[in-house]
Amino acid sequence: MAVVQYQSRLILLLVLFVLLVGGGRVARLDQWDPTIRLPSDKDKPEDANDKEAGTRWAVLVAGSSGYGNYRHQADVCHAYQLLKKGGLK
Repeated sequence: MAVVQYQSRLILLLVLFVLLVGGGRVARLDQWDPTIRLPSDKDKPEDANDKEAGTRWAVLVAGSSGYGNYRHQADVCHAYQLLKKGGLK
């Protein structure tokens, strides 16, 4: 009986600690951005001359040889599709 009571108190303290520290919510949920961006990309340029013209390059590498583990190739193909959808030529 004492062990069950101890476990209940421990779980209650753990839940209270998580609610106190985390504020009851995950902080990153409202910061999700579904597009792939470089750290050098800015949301709002300071002036109109800040926009650089040129070709953007992306190097995509699959981490396996052959199709024995096709998950890596599928991940790279998905990243390629996202980049093309985002405007990469």
